[in-house]
Amino acid sequence: MIASSAFFVLDAILDWPVSLYDGSWSQWGQLSANPANGGQLKSDSPLRTDVPSRSELVVYNYDTTPGPVFFTGTGLNDMTAGGTFTGTANRNFRVQIDSVGAIDTFSWTKSSATTTIVWDATLVPISAGSTTIGTEGMTITFGALTGHTLNDRWDFITRRPVELLSLDGSICSSSLSLTGVTTFSPTGCIPLSPNSYASGNEIEDVDAAYFGVGGGTGGGGGGSPIAPGY
Repeated sequence: MIASSAFFVLDAILDWPVSLYDGSWSQWGQLSANPANGGQLKSDSPLRTDVPSRSELVVYNYDTTPGPVFFTGTGLNDMTAGGTFTGTANRNFRVQIDSVGAIDTFSWTKSSATTTIVWDATLVPISAGSTTIGTEGMTITFGALTGHTLNDRWDFITRRPVELLSLDGSICSSSLSLTGVTTFSPTGCIPLSPNSYASGNEIEDVDAAYFGVGGGTGGGGGGSPIAPGY
């Protein structure tokens, strides 16, 4: 996009202290308390873009790692999940041993939340390294090729990328339980999920309590290179 070209020049060539804002100039202006910029926020808003001590603490993170793995069975519990999830919908993965022998094999599905399990693949030989399951970036790794027990299984959830906002500059993370309950850490993280808020501008919606100063009505997309403090 156009903003990334400008960012490259300012950051890599001129070495200016600049950040790439993922909205447009008009959206950035709404996140100020200056009516001349279309500012929508009150003076005490923690998200004002025109106050460096506040705007420099806004941190975005995208949590696309698999959730914790839950084991059910009596045999060898040696499977781990990894990769970067690229899907657009949450998935409930299940991996289950479906034969044992010279090399054990497994079945897997990405829809174990349904009543009737439909396997995406069966009799997949366990390999010495990681194995990609599906087309959305997930991998699984077994610690041993043999020694498992028939029907032992592992369940984990992956979720579509979720935008996390930290107001204190700390790194946000989240964990997802098998039942779909999300826990954010540290507690100061605010989850922002695309298209889950009314206006489509997630930060403005989270900051709705501070609205009411300016007259801006909306911002286009596209991104902007922003120097600290606007």
